[in-house]
Amino acid sequence: MKERLNCVIRHRYSKFATGGIIVFFFEWLLTIMLTEIFYFDHNLSYIFSLLLGILLLFGFHEKITFQTNIVHRQFVLKKFFWLYSLVYVINWVLVFYISNYLSYVIAIPLVTISLSFILYPLTKRWIFRCD
Repeated sequence: MKERLNCVIRHRYSKFATGGIIVFFFEWLLTIMLTEIFYFDHNLSYIFSLLLGILLLFGFHEKITFQTNIVHRQFVLKKFFWLYSLVYVINWVLVFYISNYLSYVIAIPLVTISLSFILYPLTKRWIFRCD
């Protein structure tokens, strides 16, 4: 029984990481495209990409990662939006400062990967209330 529970938990984290990787590449490529092709400032491009990423992640984690049937979907979406907005503001601030020393193309993955380790337990327990 304990082995099965550990397997389910590892499988769920794999789904969480997969969703994060997919949305990360979407955000990263959109930021690069808006910056290099359309000549937007990389900070504005990144903010726009992060906002779209929040919506994509909610859908992915709700339907695929945690497979929830949420009764009060708007309330859960608000909690998700506030949590991810806070983490994304931290993400953006760190990328802003690190990109003074490294290329923003390198700073984005470094910061995003680091913060993802904080987001999994928060998303699992506080947003979707899974054990």
